[in-house]
Amino acid sequence: MACDHLLKKRLSEVNTSANTPSEIWCILNTILQEAITNFIPHKLVSGQRIKPLLMNNKVLKSVKKKHKLWNKWKQNNDDSIEIQYKRQVNKASKAVKTAKIILNVN
Repeated sequence: MACDHLLKKRLSEVNTSANTPSEIWCILNTILQEAITNFIPHKLVSGQRIKPLLMNNKVLKSVKKKHKLWNKWKQNNDDSIEIQYKRQVNKASKAVKTAKIILNVN
């Protein structure tokens, strides 16, 4: 409620008879922008999700391909896609394990 009082006070200080409409608009716009910056809370949003260090491009690509094959298999219920999915599961698991080993060595 303090912002209402401050806004009314600032708006009452504006001399509308001495200024042109464009000047009044600039003053009003300035007052509103100040009120927005002072009284509206800001939420900080981080840019990107932080992925684990072992998730390099090769591992990430392999896991994404596994997820795509899973969705494709569940939609079609095809045996050939199931075989592709199971092979990709093994490839993705192997890629994650090798990335963990490389990360621990370095």
